[in-house]
Amino acid sequence: MQRKLLQSHSSAPTITVQATCSGSVGVPRQGHAKNSHCVPALPRTVTHTCRRRLEVSCSSAGTSTSELTLPRRLAEEFLVVQQPARHNTPYKSALKAFAGSAILAYECGYSEDGFQKQFEHELQHLPAGTPLHLEAFDMDRCRFLLSLIWITIMLAPKRTVMRWSQGSPVEDSTLATWKGFVGMIVRGWFEKRWSWYPIERLQLELRMTSGKAVHPAVVSEWAGVVFATLESVAPQFPKQ
Repeated sequence: MQRKLLQSHSSAPTITVQATCSGSVGVPRQGHAKNSHCVPALPRTVTHTCRRRLEVSCSSAGTSTSELTLPRRLAEEFLVVQQPARHNTPYKSALKAFAGSAILAYECGYSEDGFQKQFEHELQHLPAGTPLHLEAFDMDRCRFLLSLIWITIMLAPKRTVMRWSQGSPVEDSTLATWKGFVGMIVRGWFEKRWSWYPIERLQLELRMTSGKAVHPAVVSEWAGVVFATLESVAPQFPKQ
């Protein structure tokens, strides 16, 4: 019987560590932008819709949208995912919040470059004395997790998320690199109703696309991001 690996709280998008292990990874079954050059060119009504969604979401989290735009919110939530203990937040809750904001960004037409450009632009124009708490922010890793989430949505056979943009959220090279890895999990979720996936198969896929071995704990974390997205956009199992 294959052993299941729990999700890892570490993040390492660079494929460097060599290791082999058999097992599986998954989730437990449970019953305004103002700067047009930095943000997607959306119809006014769509922009208002996304803005309203953000206001409702931030309100439920006790956050003021006048203080936190969607890119900054993604950055803050990414830091919680990276250091859940420091923020006194369970890893699964932190990942769920980040995935939710990433899905909203997908709907509003954000892309990898669009997110980064707007975020960097905002940092340059913040009022003096604005608290950031972004000392440990890693843009490359944040973009990587966003890409996993957006590719998951793109590959889902049941489109439950509407994107208000014709442009792709991820670059062609990113899609080519991760389409196989994400696609395996997505097919297992929809075709076999798997809430887990054999980790050695995912390792093999990554070795074939990158030519390098990946530590099973790292594979587990990346797969967990895909599963967290699927739980949000295409839930299959009843919540208890």
